[in-house]
Amino acid sequence: MVKHLNWLSILMPSIILLAFIVITMAPYSVFSASSELTDPTMSSMEVATGGLQTQVIRPVLQSVLLSSSRKLAVISGKTYKVGDKVGEATLLKVSEYEAVLRNSDSTLQTLNMYPAIMKKMVVQSARTVQ
Repeated sequence: MVKHLNWLSILMPSIILLAFIVITMAPYSVFSASSELTDPTMSSMEVATGGLQTQVIRPVLQSVLLSSSRKLAVISGKTYKVGDKVGEATLLKVSEYEAVLRNSDSTLQTLNMYPAIMKKMVVQSARTVQ
């Protein structure tokens, strides 16, 4: 009996240390296995596919950088200046909330920073309300 208690007293600190390591490291292994941090500059298409898609089908305006000397647009994760090629299109104009592209068939495509918010022209009618 004394021999068993002697071995137990020798092994107990190692057992406690091992239990402590297992208990403290368990949440980290669950976190790293269950969730990934996503790059905030990824397009919504890349986020939906887990970043596996390397080419975005439709350009997405993510940010606009304006100064007195330059105008830049971050489109689908890449930075472009006016005149640069964005795929087959050319960046024509950059403003506070949008970028305008000229496609290869000469059509214009406007990319909005906030596509859910659209500008609407309000026309005052000839009849006035009294």
